[in-house]
Amino acid sequence: PGPFAVNTATFVGYNLGGFLGAAMATLGVVLPSFLIILIIARFVYNFLEYRTIRAGFEGVKAVVVGLIFAVVLNLLEKNIFGGTLAFKNADFVALGIMLFVLVLKLVFKKKLSAIAIIVISGILGLIFYGMFPL
Repeated sequence: PGPFAVNTATFVGYNLGGFLGAAMATLGVVLPSFLIILIIARFVYNFLEYRTIRAGFEGVKAVVVGLIFAVVLNLLEKNIFGGTLAFKNADFVALGIMLFVLVLKLVFKKKLSAIAIIVISGILGLIFYGMFPL
């Protein structure tokens, strides 16, 4: 379930049953999906023995990379090449490009996991754009 469903369940549960109602309503919304994914994950390892299943997962990886690249291109088009520039100065854009190249280099040289890349990117973004904004 998405954040809207969880927030709504928590809100309604709290209004009807206080803290315990909020906890039970939230569990009622989140737990079924969590258990289903847990069961599926348990059986996926058995299916990874099959070459076609592994190839399918590789295809899914390629699609995810393509979708992320499409989002990046869309953001570039709207923010840099669109009518209104979100980036007011060249230093801001140059820093972003340097951070992108740094993270890209980490991906290919260190073979870091996606979670590690997201955490590193978030920390770099917080440091360079949040704590020390240009």
